[in-house]
Amino acid sequence: MTPRFSLSIFGMNVHSENKKTFVPQAASHRHASSRPAPPARKGRPKAAEAEARLLAAALDLFEEQGYEATAVPDIARKAGVGVGTLYRYFANKEALVNALFQRWKGEFNARVLAPLPEGTGVKQAFELYWARAVDWLLGFPREARFIDLHFHAPYLDAASLAYEEPYKRAIEDFVVWGTREGVLRPLDPVVFAALFWGPLAGLLKFAEGRPLEPAHLNEMRAALWRALSVSDT
Repeated sequence: MTPRFSLSIFGMNVHSENKKTFVPQAASHRHASSRPAPPARKGRPKAAEAEARLLAAALDLFEEQGYEATAVPDIARKAGVGVGTLYRYFANKEALVNALFQRWKGEFNARVLAPLPEGTGVKQAFELYWARAVDWLLGFPREARFIDLHFHAPYLDAASLAYEEPYKRAIEDFVVWGTREGVLRPLDPVVFAALFWGPLAGLLKFAEGRPLEPAHLNEMRAALWRALSVSDT
């Protein structure tokens, strides 16, 4: 029986009998927070709208000029609200960056760490994880870069760090399963996680403003599988 766990992405209806290689396509939509913050409106924005605008503005500024260089008034100004409004929703800049991290790491977990279809083999599971991960990274590149950049940052609180636990458990379960089946090399889960995420982190940097050929993505996946597996079959 296939273990009910996962690693990493979304937009696929997967059936265990489908053995074809999935070539990820860039998502055709973007979350509102990955777009420039909307212009300020007259009057006081509604609570949900104000919070969304603040999160969108913070994401923009943290990427454009970095967390340390971004001041609270900068975020409020870009969101089109007063500083007092910002403090009604977030105690400080750290609260904002933690809210962003939890939102997008939670989104990653929800879409990526979905249960495997019944009967999925180890290699097919790896291919599904890889395809989903690439799909999510191409669909939400700014959010993915934000997660990668701020991971292990000293200003992340315990609640934010807890969002990494599902990924760690999924990696451990997958390594134990694959090793027991004689398919994966007996690697430490930490090493496995680094080997899996390393190419994806490189993809984040390489993909910015550049087209990615499906053949290149497939080559990257195949090379990673050769590094992780006992054989290439």
